[in-house]
Amino acid sequence: VKQIYAGSNTSVTLEQDGNNNAITGTDSGWATVDGNNSSISVKQYGTGNIVGLKMNAWGNNIDIKQRTAVSGDVSNNILNFESAGNGNTLVAKQETNTNTATVKLTQDINSVTLTQKGGTGNTSYVTVNGNWNTVSNTQNGSDNFSLINIAGDNNNATVNQTGSGHSTLLNLIGNKNNVSVTQTGTGDTYSLQQTCTNPAGCSVSVIRNK
Repeated sequence: VKQIYAGSNTSVTLEQDGNNNAITGTDSGWATVDGNNSSISVKQYGTGNIVGLKMNAWGNNIDIKQRTAVSGDVSNNILNFESAGNGNTLVAKQETNTNTATVKLTQDINSVTLTQKGGTGNTSYVTVNGNWNTVSNTQNGSDNFSLINIAGDNNNATVNQTGSGHSTLLNLIGNKNNVSVTQTGTGDTYSLQQTCTNPAGCSVSVIRNK
């Protein structure tokens, strides 16, 4: 998938039903969107599927679902998403087991809602290198892992893990970042690492409800 003309207000729907499918692109394995105010909907049903999507624009809305097929299980799916623009919104969902999601934001005022639902052994990696971004990561089931790296100011991250044996690692570099972690179950672990590079000092608010 490659957007040849970087126009605006584009609507694209991609759907694959089955196993071992991929939505990527002709350039370095990424499906790229270079226009503004576009709407992208991606749905994959089955197991072993891959999505690689990169945004080089602003004001886009992206909806990605990797979910159970009508007949069959869903697992081992991979989602790679990068936003190199401002004001983009991603809503992504992966269902059941051993899925991997990698999200990278390199600009400002982006929003990510990532859900890994009803499974075990799911992993999410979110990297934020900008300001005023919002990340929400929800995992339920067992033995899931969430890693969030934030380098910037005034970012907000929320992690909700329901079940047992989950782990969360947060690395924060910047000022006035807010993090909320909720873990419900047994055997859950949580770790926060912060580095302050602001001469005026840094502030972070962390709430863990257990």
